[in-house]
Amino acid sequence: MTINSDYLAPCGLYCGVCGILYATRDNNMRFLELLLTMYKSKVPGIDHLTTEDLLCDGCLSERRSIFCRVCTIRDCVQDKGIEGCNKCDEFPCKQIEAFPVDV
Repeated sequence: MTINSDYLAPCGLYCGVCGILYATRDNNMRFLELLLTMYKSKVPGIDHLTTEDLLCDGCLSERRSIFCRVCTIRDCVQDKGIEGCNKCDEFPCKQIEAFPVDV
């Protein structure tokens, strides 16, 4: 697998393996609908979302999924002018320790 640095999120996740990114890139609305149905069954309070809310070109892009639009980790890294959390003197910080994805 070739790593595309445009898809390397500051937190260390790799957007290049995200189904939402691939469905957006390929304009695969059927896959986005399936993903949305799955998310709605797992995450309470998101019944109002549409496939448009999922569209995403990666963490560092202008068009991000609703799940990735408000990311304090990305904002922190950008504010500090560094490329990732691993470059931060405060790593690991409270934001990383409270990261909602079990890695």
